[in-house]
Amino acid sequence: MNKTNNNRRAIALEAAKMLHAQQEIDYYIAKKRAAQSLGISFFHKENVPSNKEVRHELQRLIYFYESPNLRESVDKYNEFKMLLLPLEDIKHNSSHPEGDMLYHSLQVFELAKEWHGYDVEFLQAALLHDIGKAFDPQHHAAAGAHAIEGLVSKRVFFLIRYHSEAQLLAKGKLGHKAKVILKQSEYFSDLTELDELNKAGRIPGAEVCSLDEALLFIKNTEQEIDDW
Repeated sequence: MNKTNNNRRAIALEAAKMLHAQQEIDYYIAKKRAAQSLGISFFHKENVPSNKEVRHELQRLIYFYESPNLRESVDKYNEFKMLLLPLEDIKHNSSHPEGDMLYHSLQVFELAKEWHGYDVEFLQAALLHDIGKAFDPQHHAAAGAHAIEGLVSKRVFFLIRYHSEAQLLAKGKLGHKAKVILKQSEYFSDLTELDELNKAGRIPGAEVCSLDEALLFIKNTEQEIDDW
């Protein structure tokens, strides 16, 4: 995703947040305010998203933040796929030389299979850990965890919610209070392992399975465990 597309997406998301919070009711004004708050020029037409793009982000926000209790009858793996597919368009060249975020997520999943085999929860966390980057890049861990709340276990939710804090902890940049909270969790060792895999899954050209194959593997593994 190039800089222009990043600007359009950022403005669309910020404007959608204003509309969702009812801070604005007019799309044009919401987009203009969003651009100002993000420090992006509103007078370069290529930076300005269409109303359709804003509406798309608004629909995602409504779905993710207002409908978690409506998902019980839905195949969660279809939901996972919908959340993961947008990562193919997201690239962070400085910290992720391997390419797009979907490819990165599949690398982390492959490593998780080696480390944790048939641990369904850890596999889910490994594959889904970066889904929040598709709709709230600045707070992607919290946003991603919220998006799957009700679809995954408490353990998976924790691993996704706090994997950014695990990165800060490894760099010695996490505050004392947050550090204590993480270390007191029963999932702390899992969190540190996920952080190791997250850092390792950044190899250009690494061989990975397809997204459908990854989801099918986890789904079938979960079904086999349930049938025991």
